[in-house]
Amino acid sequence: MTRQLSLTQFDTETAFNPMRFLRLVLFVLAVGFCLQSAPAIASPTPQQFVDDLANKAFAVLRDDTLEDAARFQKFRSLLREGVDLPRVGRFVLGKYWRRATPEQRSEYDSLFGDYVIASYASRLSEYAHSTVTVKGVVSNSGKEHIVTTLVRAPKAVEPIRVDWRVRDSGQGLKIVDIMIEGISMAISQRSEFASVIQSNGGDMTVLLDRLRGVAATIQPPEKVSASN
Repeated sequence: MTRQLSLTQFDTETAFNPMRFLRLVLFVLAVGFCLQSAPAIASPTPQQFVDDLANKAFAVLRDDTLEDAARFQKFRSLLREGVDLPRVGRFVLGKYWRRATPEQRSEYDSLFGDYVIASYASRLSEYAHSTVTVKGVVSNSGKEHIVTTLVRAPKAVEPIRVDWRVRDSGQGLKIVDIMIEGISMAISQRSEFASVIQSNGGDMTVLLDRLRGVAATIQPPEKVSASN
C-alpha cells in the first residue's frame, strides 16, 4: 500500500533525514525527466522505458560542458516530454482544481512544471555516478504499470527502492508518480499544496503566488517547499 508521509515523519520513521530524502528525490526526478532526449525504441516495454530514461539522465548529469542554466533548461524541456504533467498537476491540486477559476487553472498548469524543475534542480551532479537496476514490473491494467528499481548512490550503504508508476498516455509511456520506499511523491505534494490553501482560508491565489516565486529561480535554497 502506498503511504503518505511528511518529510518530518519520514525522518522519524526511517534512517534518512529530510535533506537526504530531498536529494534522492532530486536524483529520481532528474532520471524521470530524460526519456525523450534521444530517439526512443519502438513501443518500449515499461522495463525498457525506465532503463532507457536512466541512461539518458546520466548522460545529462555527466556532461561537464553544461553550465547550470543550460542544464536547467535541458531538464525543463525533457520534463514536459517524459512526465504526464497535466495529469500529475491536477491530481496534486485535488479538489481545488474543481474550485479554481479558468484563469487560475491556466496559470497553475503553466506554473506546475516550472515549480517542479525549480524545486528539484539543485545538487543533481551528486548523482551522476549512481546506478538504477530494474528488478521487475507489475501491470495493474493494460495501460498502467509499476516498475520496481533499486537506486544506489556512490556513497550509499544500501540501495533505495524506487517504484515508478508508468502509464500509457496515448502518446507513449509517461511517468505519473514515483514512490520512494513506499512514499508517493504525488500524494505528498498534494498534501503540501492542500495545506497551503487551507491555511489561507481556501484562497488558491496564495499557492499561485508561492509557485511563481519558486519557479522564478533556477537555484533554489537547499530545501524548497511551497509551504516555506
